[in-house]
Parts: sequence; C-alpha cells; structure tokens
Amino acid sequence: MVEKILAIDFGFSKMGLAIGNIQMKSSTALGILRAKNGVPIWDDLDKVIHQWKPKMLLIGYPINMDGTESTMSKLVEEFAESLNNRYSIDYELIDERLSSFEAKGILIGQYHLNNTFNRKRQKKQKKQKRQKKYNLQEVDSIAASILLDNWFSNQ
Repeated sequence: MVEKILAIDFGFSKMGLAIGNIQMKSSTALGILRAKNGVPIWDDLDKVIHQWKPKMLLIGYPINMDGTESTMSKLVEEFAESLNNRYSIDYELIDERLSSFEAKGILIGQYHLNNTFNRKRQKKQKKQKRQKKYNLQEVDSIAASILLDNWFSNQ
C-alpha cells in the first residue's frame, strides 16, 4: 500500500489540500476545503481523510519573514491539535513562507504559456470579458502541493 501525506494550507474561509506519495516523493493538488473562521467543514474533511487514508498530515505554519511567529501561528497550532485529536494522525508543521506567492507565480506562468499557444482563442477573448490570470481557488491547493514538495526535498 502506498503511504500518503495530506498537506493543508490553512485559511479562515478555505484551506488548500494536496496529497503526497511518500515513495515517489510526488504531490498532487486536490482542491480546496471550505472553512468558517478557520474551522473546516468537518464532514468534507472526514471524506478526504477516509478516501486518501494519509499516514501523516503536513500543515502550513505561517511565520513572519524574519522567522518569528505570526498572529496566525497559534491558530494553526490549535487547528493541528484538533486534527490530531479528531483523526489520531501524526502531523508536522512546515514553514509556509512564500508558498502562496510561489503558487500564484506558477498559475500566472501557466496562463501565459496557454495563451502563447492559443492566440486565436485569445483574440476571441478580447471581445469577451477578460479572463483572470489565475483561479484564486487553485492558489491554496497549489500552495499545499508546494508545502509537500518542500517537505520531500528536505527528507
């Protein structure tokens, strides 16, 4: 059986999810999990945990650029403990500095690459409403995938 890690990019209204394959050291963005005031929709997270059966949870830990704890750090620590209490799955907090920034860069790069090869479609879009350079909902799940990739790189 392939061992998996579920990465979570914590947020107040949505949390990015990604799954990692420990043997292959690869990650896949899964999408977002809705939340309210930093509390996930537990039924939805239950389904993700049941489907993927992760060996470990990897949770983005928001620290300041100077390495000090941020105002959200304590909230993430409490969230991680609530996950551990609910699922009895070990967790690790991982520095998430610049992961969302990097995720946006990846999505913007994909947008430009796609439009380079689709000039005809781009001309049609000029007449229609302009498309966003990236889907905001994808940022969080790609950030979670980046957390996994960074974790694998340090193993």
